[in-house]
Amino acid sequence: MASSVQVYYVPNNTIGPMFSSMRAERSIYAGSGWFIAATEKPEIPEAQDLSLTFSCNDQSFVDAAAVAERISPGQYIAYRKIIKQRKLDEQFKGSCEIHDVVITDYLKLVEEKWQKFARESGKADLKSRESLCRLELMLYDISDCAEDEIRRHPKLWQSVLKSVLNPHLPAIAECIGRLSLYVWHNYRPIKHNTLYGWAPSELLWRFVKDRCQWELADLQKEIAQLKAPINSRSVAERPSLYQFLLHLGLILFSYDFHTLCKLRGRRQI
Repeated sequence: MASSVQVYYVPNNTIGPMFSSMRAERSIYAGSGWFIAATEKPEIPEAQDLSLTFSCNDQSFVDAAAVAERISPGQYIAYRKIIKQRKLDEQFKGSCEIHDVVITDYLKLVEEKWQKFARESGKADLKSRESLCRLELMLYDISDCAEDEIRRHPKLWQSVLKSVLNPHLPAIAECIGRLSLYVWHNYRPIKHNTLYGWAPSELLWRFVKDRCQWELADLQKEIAQLKAPINSRSVAERPSLYQFLLHLGLILFSYDFHTLCKLRGRRQI
């Protein structure tokens, strides 16, 4: 029988070099120390099993629980047991609401960058290499600004915001890749059309435009969910691993635009 996950607490003033070897996804820093969800006690002498002795302050614990609830639902179950035992539901709800505000502001920043890219791509001169290169730099800027914003937050928020950003990184990479190919195709010496009468560059540009709109729709949906009352949301409403992998599967068909239209249930062009 598999051992159940427990939450261990390591006070901030007892951290030694051994802790640096811990897997990042198992540890959460909040307020007064580190919280580690594991099936076995970490090899840190100062680690304390919170299910046996609650040795940290309530606020640090619920802050760590709010992080775990978002980045690791499996670990969150262990936090949830202690929340119920100590009747910290209201305090935990308040911490989640604060997290949602921070995440919402962060996603709005990313959305604004995509909106700017959408506006500029709509009026870009596709015959100008300089204009296309500016668009490519804007895509890199989305990634750089998103990463910089994470670093500006306290350590507690960084793991949360990284988990929020990760599902949105493929859109940036895919658009940069297609845009680079578009520039290369338009400025190579010899050009060929496809069997279907579509120039590959037209397919590439179409992908960039559509991928931008899909990403904006995803961001706006996520922001709307975060703004909804916390009691009306559930973990199931957040994108699941299956949904994310399905989305990536659709992207793999993106070069064949007609196939993608069929898979997404859209009208063919």
